Amino acid sequence: MQKTLVMDEYLFRVRVRDNREVAENVFLISFVRKWEFKAGQSIEVTIEPGIPPKIYNICSGPMDLYMKVLYNKHEGGKIPLRLAKMKPGDFLWISKPFGNFIGTVQPAFWIASGTGVAPFYSMMKGEVNFNKYLVHGVQKPSRFYFHEEFEKALGKHYVKCIPAECGEGMFYGRVSDFIRLHQELPLDNKYYLCGKTEMVNEVKELLIERGVSFANIISEIHI
Repeated sequence: MQKTLVMDEYLFRVRVRDNREVAENVFLISFVRKWEFKAGQSIEVTIEPGIPPKIYNICSGPMDLYMKVLYNKHEGGKIPLRLAKMKPGDFLWISKPFGNFIGTVQPAFWIASGTGVAPFYSMMKGEVNFNKYLVHGVQKPSRFYFHEEFEKALGKHYVKCIPAECGEGMFYGRVSDFIRLHQELPLDNKYYLCGKTEMVNEVKELLIERGVSFANIISEIHI
């Protein structure tokens, strides 16, 4: 690992280990983990000196050998478009992990849309899962990333929401529809929201209307 002398001193050069397409236009890029981090935290990523970095949630467990980032190449400008072209052995620049969107062993609802499920995958791999409930909304069944691992870890507490009826075991509707219809929302639980602005804001309003304290809602926006 080499610290770049051109960009701000907090960015470091790492070598890409793998960069594979996990769904149409959605990729999972990996590189050797150089630092400890807490499940749910983020890093800044850029593809060359001089290009302002983009923030991504880490999509791997705190004890995994490799650090990973899940990204959609059509979201976020030139960085994801260039990331999608990277091959093993290429270099990119990253920051050390940061952020307070951190999982704990306390009971919690994890609510995500699209690639916003990334920090919850990290949390799943980094903590006890018996008291967690994941609600994930996507547009296509192929975008239920890591669904086999979530199903194994969370069982019936893993809900897949999709706007078109696509098969058994899926909720027909958006994440907000599920929250609106769900009868049991423990007021003392933590509610973690990660995804697009519209989803996060809508679900946050629904939770507050249902009596969940603002202090128990932790959100992260994916731009």
